[in-house]
Amino acid sequence: MIGVIAKFPIVRSLLSHNYEGLRMIMLESAQRWKWWGAISLLASSCCALQVVLNFFSLGCAGFNTVLGPLRPPLLAMAFALQTTAWMEIRAQPLLWRKTLVGSLLTITLSLLPECLHLLSKFRSRLASTPSSSPDLVFNLKSSIGCSSCEVKVQSTVLSHPLALSCEVSEGLASVYLKPDASPANTSGTRGELCSLLSAAGFAPE
Repeated sequence: MIGVIAKFPIVRSLLSHNYEGLRMIMLESAQRWKWWGAISLLASSCCALQVVLNFFSLGCAGFNTVLGPLRPPLLAMAFALQTTAWMEIRAQPLLWRKTLVGSLLTITLSLLPECLHLLSKFRSRLASTPSSSPDLVFNLKSSIGCSSCEVKVQSTVLSHPLALSCEVSEGLASVYLKPDASPANTSGTRGELCSLLSAAGFAPE
């Protein structure tokens, strides 16, 4: 395509003179077909879709494994579109409401993995986690691959009455039990937590 433009000056001149018109058409199309939302969803490695899957206990779909390496360019594309949109506000002030909604949607979807990661860390700090080693550790490396899954695993573990706190990092779920949990109950608790995690779509190895 670039070679054709360079070879034919007429084509290059035509594109140069119609650049502004083409840019406006692309911007209006982006608003009409919600490209902002689609690009933002991809920029988050489809984190919002994984949240929905986790709500129905369907486990990790592996979106982050495929889309994770593409996040930097997709994030750059999403925020570049927003910058262009706000620059056009001077020429079309009536579009500011749509642009604001698009910006909020872009920020929310694009940074959803980071928000969920912070939520997971915040939950861990709220609980008075002992300084000793965890009572139980579950290997979930083959079934967990993103921040949304980490939050789901944490919520599932904390739903057990004897679970005090849960830290999920690098595919490992470290569980701290409440002080009133006797050592004799540890084995039974492990089995119950395995069942809960498996039902949520995250079977321990």
